[in-house]
Amino acid sequence: EEAWATGNRTVMKYDRLALPKGYDFRDLDIKSAWVTVPQEWATTRSYILTNDWQNDTFVYKSPMGMAIGQFNSGFQIVNCRVGMRHPGMWMFEKSRKRIVYWPREGEKPANIRAEISRSWGIVTAIGSTGLRFSGLVFENCAFDPAYTKPFFGPMSAAISLRWPTRTVIDGCEIRNCAGQGVFAIKPDQIRVLRSHVHHMGGECINYFDGGKQGTVEWSEVDHAGLLGVTMGIGMQLNECRCVGNRIHDIPATGVTMWTANSVFASNELYRCMFASRDGGGLYGAFADCVLHDNYVHDIGGWPGLSADEGSQRDLYYNNRFENCFWPTHIHCAQNVTISNNVFRNDAPMRWSFQGSGHGVFCDNKIYTLAMPTNDAYRENCDFWGRNEFFVRGDDGSYKSA
Repeated sequence: EEAWATGNRTVMKYDRLALPKGYDFRDLDIKSAWVTVPQEWATTRSYILTNDWQNDTFVYKSPMGMAIGQFNSGFQIVNCRVGMRHPGMWMFEKSRKRIVYWPREGEKPANIRAEISRSWGIVTAIGSTGLRFSGLVFENCAFDPAYTKPFFGPMSAAISLRWPTRTVIDGCEIRNCAGQGVFAIKPDQIRVLRSHVHHMGGECINYFDGGKQGTVEWSEVDHAGLLGVTMGIGMQLNECRCVGNRIHDIPATGVTMWTANSVFASNELYRCMFASRDGGGLYGAFADCVLHDNYVHDIGGWPGLSADEGSQRDLYYNNRFENCFWPTHIHCAQNVTISNNVFRNDAPMRWSFQGSGHGVFCDNKIYTLAMPTNDAYRENCDFWGRNEFFVRGDDGSYKSA
């Protein structure tokens, strides 16, 4: 808070208790590592100029985008040994020009095969029609900052498409890319089916800047944003379908949808929003959409399924929420109905209709540790009723309240 008040954007004090037990930054290779600070509506990053580990302080080489402490929630150290949390992970030690790797079980120097690619993409197409990719593996793409302007050139992505029509990616695996997995600008009838897109420096799948009839179905999308806090799937197009997917381990929003006349159904969505200040498991503005039969769990302190400004006439039903303190958040939206869902969390929960109108929250089953408090934002819900509450007792059983 002091840093925010003074407008400081280069000096950050951190909490040593947030580090792994027994660890400090005295041996941090500051020539290799950088820091990302997730802030509301933005994420900023910088390299470290000096590391005063005795006083738990970093001085950055370049200023952060906002004053440090303003809307931020923690920080991430990228490309350092403390970030290697399990076997199979690696980092590039820039100061010594070598790769540091945590071997998997059974791996020895003699049988490890390492491939390092400098290609910024594998497939790039402009104005294509009828492309189909089936049963292929795409991997090992570098990130090139020169390829970050989608309207003027290809993106750093395994599959980069501009204005594609009738594109199908079926049964493919897209993995280990420093940029994005699938990037498509203004796609028309693009489909990702039965594929696994994972371990991306940026987004796994991004349908960008309009279009229509895009789908992500029966796929697994995980571990996006390894080099910066970002979403897993972006769907900025109308008449889209996100159905039957497993979406997990995303530092920010799992799925962002800016859409109308769309379906979000039968997905398992979990472990999202652990390093971002704004968003949700699902976040965006959607009109005339249905969200049903999803299993949403372990989202943390942010909404599970969130409808933002401009959302209207949406229906949530048959969804199951577990370990979500804040299952749904309706912000400046109209005529949103949340009915026949199940909520379970062994702690107090909140459901908010901030700045909204004509909301309905009814016929839901709610299993909780305590009855909900009078959240002021519930006053913007026109009808709140016919909900069944079950409160957890000392013996672990739930009894009707």
